[in-house]
Amino acid sequence: MCARTLSLSWIAIIAVALMLPCASPGDDAPAGENLVANPSIEEGAGDAPADWRFWGWAAEGLPRTSTGVWDREVARTGERSLKIVNPAASDVGTWTNRQGDGFIPVEPGQVYTASAWMMVEAVEPGQFTNFRVGFCQIDADGEITYLPADTRREIAPADGGFAEAGAWRRLAVAARAPAEATHLGMDIDLHGPGTAWIDDVAVTRGYDIAALGGEPPAAEITIARDPDLDPPSADAPLSVTFRVTNGLQARELTLECELLDYWFLS
Repeated sequence: MCARTLSLSWIAIIAVALMLPCASPGDDAPAGENLVANPSIEEGAGDAPADWRFWGWAAEGLPRTSTGVWDREVARTGERSLKIVNPAASDVGTWTNRQGDGFIPVEPGQVYTASAWMMVEAVEPGQFTNFRVGFCQIDADGEITYLPADTRREIAPADGGFAEAGAWRRLAVAARAPAEATHLGMDIDLHGPGTAWIDDVAVTRGYDIAALGGEPPAAEITIARDPDLDPPSADAPLSVTFRVTNGLQARELTLECELLDYWFLS
């Protein structure tokens, strides 16, 4: 009988090296066309910005005092922005594109990066914002079916905390459209008292590394199936199958490995 050993650390290095050229086209493409309708919040009529709507909410039994404003005095670019005013600690104010033409058509399987710039004032320590991307199906009659929660993506809690008032900062998240998705929607929240402005919203195809802090998504590598370490002969190839995940996709890679060490058991 012949038994073999192969260093798993070397296997992991090989798997990472092979994983990079296996990425889908467009997964890490440079930022391209902005797919958002009214991204700089300049278009609208009266007090209503086009393709955006606001709602405020609070815990059950508490008054809802949050308000949304199409602001004409503060903007990162252009002359207007979306504004959230929360008087109470229980307030949550949300601007969303989930209405009419605000929904963004998507291609199933394609990765999208969504981002927005936010500035706050008069917020308290421990407050946070949230920025979510969700997918849905919209049929020919306009009927909307939202996909399960596990298809949504949102910024990590650490990225939602406020470090500095009075400065614009970018919020961003990447998500892959499920097979049944036809459209994408976004929600941008302020939780707790204070004021927030939102401007320059973008959705682009591919993983926008610049928008997401300059780093590709972290990969996790596991052995999907145990390799055969008890082959019929010493020169039989050793096949190892890995599962590689990075939060956007999961793939299996099978490596044919060269024999590094073996011994015979009587």
